[in-house]
Amino acid sequence: MNKNNFKFISILLLALLLQNCTKERNQKVTVEHDCTGIYLLLSDKAYKICNLEKVAAFPDGAIVTATFKKIKDCNNPAYSEFTCRKLYPYESWIEVEDIQ
Repeated sequence: MNKNNFKFISILLLALLLQNCTKERNQKVTVEHDCTGIYLLLSDKAYKICNLEKVAAFPDGAIVTATFKKIKDCNNPAYSEFTCRKLYPYESWIEVEDIQ
């Protein structure tokens, strides 16, 4: 294997590893509804859900198993319906990939 191939494979593996680091898989979490949005609670941290349609069927306080990934920002127009002047600290926006 020449140097260029080794370098390419190393970069590819690193990219795959970093991508997987931002994903939480099959975590037991609690669904939290509030006037500021909907969150998944995991280990005393809240993660704000962007794709609300994935969690619409789960009531506040439901304990579920979810796979989700952190995202930088959320442009979901459904969040315009949440009108509250309360601050709810959260770790990051997330996109739920699977929830049961």
